Amino acid sequence: MCYFFAVKRKDIVTRLLTGHGAMHRKYRGRHVMVAGEKVVPLRRGRSGVKDFQGLTKQFGKPPLLLFVPRDDVTYILWLCH
Repeated sequence: MCYFFAVKRKDIVTRLLTGHGAMHRKYRGRHVMVAGEKVVPLRRGRSGVKDFQGLTKQFGKPPLLLFVPRDDVTYILWLCH
């Protein structure tokens, strides 16, 4: 299940993370992979790994793994070094 959008990768990531537009509503609360202009929902197990490897082979570099936040939850990112 793949979806194509006619915008640049940076614009896709911005739209997914800011919570604006139909793209955010479609993927909120889910992990997705962004490669080029392609957004693919991350599946569990081996099928997710196969999707990741296929996108890597198709675009020549690994896709960006991203969590699209929901509107009703506040997320806190804790980085340890």
